[in-house]
Amino acid sequence: MPDVRHLLAMGFCMTLPLQTLQAAETWKDPTTPTGKVTMTQNKKGAPPFTLSLLLVSKERKWAIINGGLVQSGDRIDGAMVQSITPKKVRLIHNKRILDLPAPIQVADPKKHVGHRNAS
Repeated sequence: MPDVRHLLAMGFCMTLPLQTLQAAETWKDPTTPTGKVTMTQNKKGAPPFTLSLLLVSKERKWAIINGGLVQSGDRIDGAMVQSITPKKVRLIHNKRILDLPAPIQVADPKKHVGHRNAS
């Protein structure tokens, strides 16, 4: 006949899978953007466009839309990328303009504490 210690150990082992399932349900992928991801659908049933990242610098202007890396002039899911700015991406789809706002607004890095002026 099992003693109390064995019963407690068995009960503990049985609850581990439940605790693991609960932890998996609340786990959040650390690579998920913290800002709002924007989905836009035009009234004529155009596919939704999800803008998840903007990279705008002096050298390049890129965006990730529907999981694909694009720049001005590229095509994605039937739309043409007209322009990329720090605040939005403009698409042309079926002769309609679709503006996708930036998912995360980033403050001017020059205003952050600790920024050193190059002069």
